[in-house]
Amino acid sequence: MVATVTAARRCLLLGLGLLVLPGLSRAHRLDEYLQATLVTISPGQIRLQINFTPGVAVAERVLAQIDRDHDGMISTNEAASYAALVNRQLAVALDRQKLALSLTASNFPEPAELRTGWGIIQLEFSASVGPLPAGAHKFTLKNRHLPGLSVYLFNAAQPNSRRVRITRQRRNKEQSRGEIDFVLTPRNAEFHSAVPPTFSRQRPERLIPNPWRSAHEERRADSLLRQIAVPEAQVLYPAEDHATLSPCSSEEGRVSGRAKSSQSTIWLAPLLSSNHPRM
Repeated sequence: MVATVTAARRCLLLGLGLLVLPGLSRAHRLDEYLQATLVTISPGQIRLQINFTPGVAVAERVLAQIDRDHDGMISTNEAASYAALVNRQLAVALDRQKLALSLTASNFPEPAELRTGWGIIQLEFSASVGPLPAGAHKFTLKNRHLPGLSVYLFNAAQPNSRRVRITRQRRNKEQSRGEIDFVLTPRNAEFHSAVPPTFSRQRPERLIPNPWRSAHEERRADSLLRQIAVPEAQVLYPAEDHATLSPCSSEEGRVSGRAKSSQSTIWLAPLLSSNHPRM
């Protein structure tokens, strides 16, 4: 059985549900079963966080679906069975390919709390989507759980990854069905997108002369740089006068040196082999 979420996580999930559509949350009617779904999309996973809030008038009907032995308690097995029932009644797909959901977290309040109309059942499902190609994608969800007494909400959460950009959301009138269009950018776009447009990139052909080094040290540093290939190395030259740290990448080790140009002071960090002597 999946362990219940912590109190802090429960508060977070509840807060997310209330922030999605606070007006509708306050207007939750007594004779409806509110099912609010928040979809979080990442490059390798899609997560559904669903809050189930039964109104006072329908709480007993909902509890009848959960407390199968009618002993007034929700056992671990009963909670797992209800989560599995919800899972079977959720149809999710990515680019028209069906996804298999797995239960990753759950929380069931006491039946007495559910009967007040304030109790919230929280379920979290996730689906692994593997390495997605860059470009446009479409996620779809259809919620078929207890349609006769339910109202639905469907929203996309702000992605945690810079590679994911939500472009459009569509829902049917009941919000029992929803679609999310999103774009996945290439993996290396995260670094490039973080560079301000006022910066230009150049491949360093040699170390910029450093007035704090002797001529012998300068020639030695330049010689070491030319001994290795640094096809991905980049130096950022700011348009304005301020210090910048330039990340460079290669399969070798690393050594850094301070360089000074006529426009500004920059930090140059070409990657050198770990068996090269340190400067």
